[in-house]
Amino acid sequence: MALLFYQIFSRDTSAETLMAFPVILFAFILALLCALSVHEFGHAFIAFKLGDKTAKISGRLSLNPIKHLDPLGSFMFLFIGFGWGKPVPINIAALNNSRKSLAFVSIAGPAVNFLFALLLGLSARLFSLPVLPLGYALDPQFIYVNITNPAVWVGSYLSFSIVYNIVLGIFNLLPLAPLDGSKIAIGLTPRKWLPGAFILEKYGPFLLMLLIGIDIFFGVSIIWRIVFPPVYLFSQLVVGYPII
Repeated sequence: MALLFYQIFSRDTSAETLMAFPVILFAFILALLCALSVHEFGHAFIAFKLGDKTAKISGRLSLNPIKHLDPLGSFMFLFIGFGWGKPVPINIAALNNSRKSLAFVSIAGPAVNFLFALLLGLSARLFSLPVLPLGYALDPQFIYVNITNPAVWVGSYLSFSIVYNIVLGIFNLLPLAPLDGSKIAIGLTPRKWLPGAFILEKYGPFLLMLLIGIDIFFGVSIIWRIVFPPVYLFSQLVVGYPII
């Protein structure tokens, strides 16, 4: 995100752009906090419903973003563009039907992100109705035209939040540990194929960091090429037109 801001404001140092900076930054941070909070809350809520009270006892059954922030993960989000929240503690032994329940707990985070993006998309459609005096625009360029319009602030938050919730949900479905997709795969894999799934989980973090490293240092964008098509499609479905 820091690189994105640098690219934007190094190309254009006009007064309109400089005035837009605080609004863009606030909208980005708020959208990111909301996406992380609902994601981790989804894990904690379903774990509690399936018999594991660990997350509730540790204070993670909450929408308070402070409960879910990881300092290093937050730093990575802001300066690298990739990061993470604090993992929700799960006691697999306490879950009913532990392996399948683990899959449900794992899929809950991305599912809540998708649901939240859908609700935000409905809000975006509502704000776009001509009968509303405020109006709004999800086009990020609109913020430079009328920075004093509160509708622009709403539009900025909605555009960031819709995209980040969908990106977070899709990205976490990749079947590489420590992402949710690896636990979903283990929970749903037939027993005879479990050894292979556990091997993939063992080397998952190395493969994930390798892909991220290649993307950062060589600009190949392997992960984004995988994630972008469903993100583009889903964002278009919830809003009605492409916003990325």
